[in-house]
Amino acid sequence: MPLRFFRRVRIAKGLTLNLSKRGASLSAGRRGARVTFGRRGARATAGVPGTGVSYTSRLGCLLPAALVIVALLTACAPAGDGPIAGQAGARSNAPVPSPVSPVGSLRPSDPAAPLPAAPTVAPLSTPTLPTTPPTPRLTTVPPVPAVPTLAPAPLPTLAPPTLAPPTLPPPTVAPALPTLAPALPPAAGVTFTFVKSPVSPGGTGQVNVATAPNAACTIVVTYKSGPSTAQGLIPKTADGNGNVSWTWNIGTNTTAGTWPIDVRCGAATAHATFVVL
Repeated sequence: MPLRFFRRVRIAKGLTLNLSKRGASLSAGRRGARVTFGRRGARATAGVPGTGVSYTSRLGCLLPAALVIVALLTACAPAGDGPIAGQAGARSNAPVPSPVSPVGSLRPSDPAAPLPAAPTVAPLSTPTLPTTPPTPRLTTVPPVPAVPTLAPAPLPTLAPPTLAPPTLPPPTVAPALPTLAPALPPAAGVTFTFVKSPVSPGGTGQVNVATAPNAACTIVVTYKSGPSTAQGLIPKTADGNGNVSWTWNIGTNTTAGTWPIDVRCGAATAHATFVVL
């Protein structure tokens, strides 16, 4: 069960200080007509004591709330209080009437008389703002004076320079030397001395041939997809004894079958075959 705390401290007649867990607030007035100021703003409460009927309204401006407090404090103060009332009492021995509440007597002398009506709080008026925008004032800027136009200064005319043709020495012609064609080795045939077969895909192929010494030789290995482009199948030159050999890798996707090998050394050619499993 939550703990609740509330205490009301009377500061003056008709003015109390309210203390609670939510903070402090100040109330002015009497039963049936009271104005309370707290951290949430000001609110006015009017009601009929003893009936449980009341009306509470928040005040949107502090000036009307202050005026209501002054009116309530003036109405709640007894007639005999203050220096003016004291002087009047000293001059007259007439009985002082009882103070009258702003909302009438709290308990009428006649039980059958109707209860007084609750005071009506007039709504605050909202100031009306002008709807016509102010007319801007235009400032006339004096025209900018024209900039004088300056005529371009004439450029001096320069005569083209006269250049003398250079004197070149007569060319020296070197005597032509006879060009000798290199001696070609005599044509010789080509013979396969070794062909590695059969070969599995992913293996290594090898071919050895015999031809004329220092002869330039080329080799072409043809598969189902066309001539092979393996790195080992490059042109080579026969050694001093006329021997040439090639070694290359067989691709793993090479189609099985019997495939031709063609070797050319100079003008001579030779043909052989090998088997891929």
